[in-house]
Amino acid sequence: TDGRGAPEFDSNSGGGVTGLDANFLPSIESAITLAAQYDIYLAFNLWDFGMLDDEVPGDGEHAGGHTDLIVENAKRQSFINNALIPMFDHPIAGTSYTVGTHPNVIAWDIINEPEWGIVESGGVDPDISNPVTLAQMQRFVAEIAAAIHQHSNQLITVGSASLKWNSDTVLGGTANWWADEDLTPFAANGTLDFYQVHYYGWMNGDEITWSYSPLFQSTADAGLDKPTVIGEMPLNALDLGVSLASALDTIYANGYAGVWLWAYEDDGSGMFGTWPTSQAELSSFNQAHAAETAVSDQCSTPPSTLPDTLPDRVLGQLDFNSNGSGTGMDKFNWPSGTAVAPDGKLYVIDYLNNRVQRFPDAATFMAGDAADLSIISSSPGNPLIGPESVAVDAQGNVYIAETENHRILIYPPDEAAQASIVIGQYGMGCPAGQTTFFFPRGLALDSNGNLYVADEFHYRVLIFQPPFTTGMLPSGVIGQPNFTSCDPDGGGAVSGSGLNGPRGVALDSDNNLYVADSENNRVLQFSAPLTNGETAVAVLGQSNMTNNSAGTGNDEMNFPIDLVVDSHDNLYISDMFNHRVLAFHPGFSSGQAADQTYGTPRQIATNCYDNFPAVPVSETLLYCPQGLAVDSNDNLYLADALHHRILAYDQPERIYVYLPLLRK
Repeated sequence: TDGRGAPEFDSNSGGGVTGLDANFLPSIESAITLAAQYDIYLAFNLWDFGMLDDEVPGDGEHAGGHTDLIVENAKRQSFINNALIPMFDHPIAGTSYTVGTHPNVIAWDIINEPEWGIVESGGVDPDISNPVTLAQMQRFVAEIAAAIHQHSNQLITVGSASLKWNSDTVLGGTANWWADEDLTPFAANGTLDFYQVHYYGWMNGDEITWSYSPLFQSTADAGLDKPTVIGEMPLNALDLGVSLASALDTIYANGYAGVWLWAYEDDGSGMFGTWPTSQAELSSFNQAHAAETAVSDQCSTPPSTLPDTLPDRVLGQLDFNSNGSGTGMDKFNWPSGTAVAPDGKLYVIDYLNNRVQRFPDAATFMAGDAADLSIISSSPGNPLIGPESVAVDAQGNVYIAETENHRILIYPPDEAAQASIVIGQYGMGCPAGQTTFFFPRGLALDSNGNLYVADEFHYRVLIFQPPFTTGMLPSGVIGQPNFTSCDPDGGGAVSGSGLNGPRGVALDSDNNLYVADSENNRVLQFSAPLTNGETAVAVLGQSNMTNNSAGTGNDEMNFPIDLVVDSHDNLYISDMFNHRVLAFHPGFSSGQAADQTYGTPRQIATNCYDNFPAVPVSETLLYCPQGLAVDSNDNLYLADALHHRILAYDQPERIYVYLPLLRK
């Protein structure tokens, strides 16, 4: 707020933001590290209304005069792209967290008391000669909130100067300027997670025509539809004439979710009298409301929810008891891969029909629905041959592993259905080429747009960095020490660094890599940042890194073929030859058992690639399950390959309980 840890502005480019000053990221990293050490939870403030103040104090420690960041689109985007996002993506040393995911950071206040710089408030600060309009400030808040939501799981708020601008029902209130309906027109995901209002004695009003006091106005009176925190409380007891304990009791009874006191000074000037008095009153309040204010550490991150084990919808069949194959737009013949695009469209690899089928909406498809697009060729006259997996990036580009042509095809996000980029070519045997594949199978993309390809019979995973071009070289390799080695298990015994027939790949929110090491009947976890030939840090399906036997227990696997990670880092694995899907909550340890199983245990005399006996079909009986995908709501999609269908496991309706922020 005061400019000591500010974005850097480039006068040569008209005042755009070029980055952060050299001290900022180390300083914020140090603050978060210390907070974790001392069990302190932080809520950071990004901007103050003083950013609109043209008057810069003599010490120069004030980022004033930046109305342009609010009113000019290009400069606002320069701040988001060059300062805000790099800050949230900055890793915290010694942890797997970034600034935007660290559990000791609970919230971000986008701007403190913005109303003092808004024309429509009627109370513009006299030092601000160029106030902005309400719509301009709402756009600023919404676009920053959307960027934070994309790069963080922490809460977002705005420090509104008083209830006057958060309600049209309190005495003297104008409107809730920070409600979802006022922010989403500027950015669909640009909403606040909780409201924050400030309070001082002058806000009591005459209690007849106006009052913005949380002592007199409840959240119900104010019509507030989200948890609301009192973000600033009086500097001392003289503002209210009541004790801290009495104020907290009243505010709690009025439905507010918490109180942040203004400051603490050794002489007591920042709070309600001296610290010993305030401490005693806080303790008294906490004891009286222990059930509401004592929050378990288990609640420091959102709970991870797995869909129940019964599918809710089916595609490719008319019901859960049918399993016929076909060539129509509503049928499949061995669906092997699935992916959900950012716009919600569902892509399905129809393996034996040599095509990729697109369906308009993954979240709403019903039995009997037909595809609205078929991708059947890489270019005119060149039909697809044996495609097996599919992925879609944030821009809607479609990636297809054309396995039996030993290459990866990239299609632009349009209706042309013709590939624009081809990566890889056929390369049987050893030594391997850096540009060759020998049956590429699984595909995955990380948060930076890097492409991961499971190169099955070169016994490796190749990593490609954007921008992608035809014939490009990979930038990294897992499973082999270099780009030419191609022996199973790295040419030695089973270990944590070698692979044998890898088929599936997936990334979690920290870009840790998971590989379905199919022939070794296990899944390996590799820790980010990845290095060539690195050793896995955990194994699932085996008790240690040197075993590779198949099994049917919940801590065992038999030819795991595909996997996917949802937004809570839950890991789902298609355990193909066991005809089931295993689900694991995050925090994996080697050899642990699955937390949930999809599919009734069954034994079928087949290896899923020859000898296909007829078997019963139902909503819980799977037959060689293969491709997995999740959508933005963590609904799970499964390609039940030899039942020729896609099953959707929808998330249950979630009920959110908001706990007070008086303590943790």
